[in-house]
Amino acid sequence: MRGAVAIFDIDSTIMDTAPRNFRILREVAREYPVIAPAVEQLSVGDMGWNILDALETRMALPESLTRDISRFWSERFFTNHYALEDAPYQGVAEILWWIQREGGLLVYLTGRDEPGMAEGTRESFLRANLPAGEGTRFILKPDFETPDLVFKRRALEDIACLGTVWIAVENEPVNANLFARTFPDARVLLIDTITSPNPEIPDPEVIRFCRYGPD
Repeated sequence: MRGAVAIFDIDSTIMDTAPRNFRILREVAREYPVIAPAVEQLSVGDMGWNILDALETRMALPESLTRDISRFWSERFFTNHYALEDAPYQGVAEILWWIQREGGLLVYLTGRDEPGMAEGTRESFLRANLPAGEGTRFILKPDFETPDLVFKRRALEDIACLGTVWIAVENEPVNANLFARTFPDARVLLIDTITSPNPEIPDPEVIRFCRYGPD
C-alpha cells in the first residue's frame, strides 16, 4: 500500500454532522420560540441533511418561517466554529490510522470551503485524534460558491498525480459514481449515512456499506 492514495470525503463520511445540526436546531428554537415544543421532541439521532427535515416531522412550518430557519442554519452550519461540533463515526479513526501506518496517503476531499471551514475542519480532526499531519492532505473548495461536483471533478485531476488511488469513500452517490469512472481500478465505497436530496443511483461498481468495522 505504500504510496497508494486513499480518498475520503468528510461530512457524513468521516464526520457525523448530526451534533452540529442539533446544536443549531436548539439555537434556532431560542430565536423562534414557536418551534420550541417541536424541538423538545427531537434528539441528535433525528437529524438529517438539514434541520428542516427533522423539524417538519413534528410540525407544519409556514413558508416565511422555513426561509428564516433555513437562513439561520446556513449562516452557521458552514463555519469553522460549528464544525467543531462534529464527531467521527465509530471505527473510522482506526481505519484512517491503519492506512497511514501502512504508508498510504490520506486525501480528505471535501465540499467544505477553505475560507469558511479550513481552520475548524483541521481542529476537529485534532480534537477527535484523527490523522491530520504528515501523510495527510486536506483539499477544500477555494470558495463557497463552486458546486461540490464541479470542484471534486477538477480536484481528481490533481489527486491522480499524487499516486495510485487505491480506495475512495463517499456518502454522496453522485460523487462515488464520479470516482468510479475516474479511477476504475480503485475500490469505491459508499457509506449509507446522510445524502443531499434526490441522490443518484450508485453505479454497480460502487460498494455500499453501513458502518466502519463490526457492530
